[in-house]
Amino acid sequence: SVGIEPEDAVECFGLDILEYLLLEAQGAPLKKALVESGLGKDIFGDVSTRARQGDFTIVAKGVDTKRKSEFLNVIHDTLQSLADQGLNERLKLAAMNRLEFRLREAEYGTTPQGLVVCYQFVMNSWLYGKDPFQYLRFDSILSAIREESQKGFFENLIRKYLLDNPFAVSVTLRPEVDLAAREDQRLAQTLQEYK
Repeated sequence: SVGIEPEDAVECFGLDILEYLLLEAQGAPLKKALVESGLGKDIFGDVSTRARQGDFTIVAKGVDTKRKSEFLNVIHDTLQSLADQGLNERLKLAAMNRLEFRLREAEYGTTPQGLVVCYQFVMNSWLYGKDPFQYLRFDSILSAIREESQKGFFENLIRKYLLDNPFAVSVTLRPEVDLAAREDQRLAQTLQEYK
């Protein structure tokens, strides 16, 4: 996971698209590299771009903890290769079209659209003293992303936020066998003593 502070709405939406490109899209190159190397069964990403200090996270379940350095090397080498050689143009176009469709469709299930717009777009800039409407100017944001994508926009985001970012952390979580049973036993004992 890396800490990110996007400079503007174009970078925010660009990072959303980049996370989809790298880890969710059909044929996502980073996910494919990790799966093919046998470094995890379930690989996905998450990005938080509209908070003052966001994050870009890569999650892999079922990784052998002894292969942690290999896991980090595959991520770094794949990102470096993508930054140097460029992302697939068709994949970039598909990802941009997907975001545009989601923004225009504005389907939020049972949550009222006004609440989503307020909390996902308006408040996330207004709270920090910025223009409350900056994330709502979809047309200009998407036009800028489309134009900049021809000039290495996504590759520069990889370099800036994923490769050259000193604010990164690697966290390993290991399951503890029978933890719930032991905690239940301790609780039962505590309750018995109390009784």
